Amino acid sequence: TFAKSTSGCGAKSSLLHKERVNDKEIRVVKGESIGQYENKGFFWFEFSDENLTGRTRDAGKLGVKEKVLIRKTGADIIATFDDSGVYPEQSLYFLYGANRDTLLYLLALLNSKLINAYYRNFAVTNRDTTPQLKNIDLDKFPIRAPSDETRVHLARLAQKAIALNREIQTTLLHSDRWNSLKSELAETRKFIDNAVYDLYGLTEEERQIIEAPLQDRALG
Repeated sequence: TFAKSTSGCGAKSSLLHKERVNDKEIRVVKGESIGQYENKGFFWFEFSDENLTGRTRDAGKLGVKEKVLIRKTGADIIATFDDSGVYPEQSLYFLYGANRDTLLYLLALLNSKLINAYYRNFAVTNRDTTPQLKNIDLDKFPIRAPSDETRVHLARLAQKAIALNREIQTTLLHSDRWNSLKSELAETRKFIDNAVYDLYGLTEEERQIIEAPLQDRALG
């Protein structure tokens, strides 16, 4: 096992606020708060027993400083890294309990084209309505044990993708700098995909199947 996984807290949705209402409220993130390698924002919530439904309530777990956040619904896996200790809400799973490089390595795998193809073909629930990732299926993902060199390499690429997305968010839309950053992000993601193909020993033909347009991606 590379890391532990669990679901976010059962915050009552009516009590999540865009603006802080009182000084007891803490930052929480929902599924909609993240993109692949991207933290888009947060909500405010007063974390107390009466404001919670079931699921994870352990503040020590929820507030762990470094974690990978994974959206529960979507046609693709949407995952990012957080090191602020923000609490995830129940529309997210999170991975924790491993060192930073291992978490970033897992993030690179989860957002890769190969693992997304696996998800679409073998792990997604309700494919045609609201595609969903179940925790039991998340725990069965075929995660390969890397060499130290590969783990660090993929962790650095994931870190670069996050940094690029952060800069893109604060750069004028469609400016030369914005276009340059978007190109660099696409190139970084391609490096990640190729490194993951290498890690799993895919042939050129198998890589082409994964890279084919979405409608051609069924693997049998």
